[in-house]
Amino acid sequence: MVRIPKSTTDMQIVGIEKYGPREVPEFLIDKFEVTKQAVQAFVDAGGYANAAYWTVPIRDGGKRFR
Repeated sequence: MVRIPKSTTDMQIVGIEKYGPREVPEFLIDKFEVTKQAVQAFVDAGGYANAAYWTVPIRDGGKRFR
């Protein structure tokens, strides 16, 4: 994953540029593209059940999944 810092960006899409620049909050994005086939292979191999892959807690809001 790569951290993309907070920034302000112009709306460079025809029809919405009139809404002016917008602030985009910091976010994480995958460094490498992952195909559906690669994800399926990971799932089929038991990747979600292997605790060795999950060293950081997975959270959604205040709810912890792992």
